[in-house]
Amino acid sequence: MTVVVDASAALAWLVPSQATAASEAFRAAAASEMLLAPDAFRMEMRHALIKLELRGLVGAVALDADLPALETLLSIAPQPVPAELAGVIALARSEQLGVYDALYLHLAMARGATLASRDSVLLDAATRRGVGVRDLR
Repeated sequence: MTVVVDASAALAWLVPSQATAASEAFRAAAASEMLLAPDAFRMEMRHALIKLELRGLVGAVALDADLPALETLLSIAPQPVPAELAGVIALARSEQLGVYDALYLHLAMARGATLASRDSVLLDAATRRGVGVRDLR
């Protein structure tokens, strides 16, 4: 099964304070899944981790070692072409999502994948769109 992993799900693997029982169970089962993320995942994760590092909530190892190790487990989908990007923007507007969240949902819809997230707004949008979800809250 293909599972699109959003940044909130990945942060739960790298930042102990973000972990939940559901995220830990998903992490344990992840080896048997095909994990997928959009290209923007790389920058979104680096943005989140450097903010946490600058606030003293994680060490440099989260960004310098843990994230690269996690990325080896993921397939990264290429950036959407302009025609696809218009669909992402339309999806963001119709579901009242940020562009990053719409990218995850769009990718899950396009690939017929399940979406793993801790973001309740994104999970609700996925459910409305008929996308299977892994609720990691």
